[in-house]
Amino acid sequence: MWLLSQEESLSLRVSLSLYKCSLVVSMKQFFHAWKEVEASLKMIAFFCFQIFQAAIAKIFMKNWCVQSLLAF
Repeated sequence: MWLLSQEESLSLRVSLSLYKCSLVVSMKQFFHAWKEVEASLKMIAFFCFQIFQAAIAKIFMKNWCVQSLLAF
């Protein structure tokens, strides 16, 4: 077992505290960045849904027009 002087012990504790702080900051930055990615993905999904919905409406409209013309 090795012993540390008071200065070394204090230095080690300060280093560990700084490491913990930087780790917490890094995790907060990661979660903030993830929230931005999540919001972007939701926006992309919404636009894809809108495009899909418009395409389906167009297909139904074409079918309805064709059926209306054939009915005459």
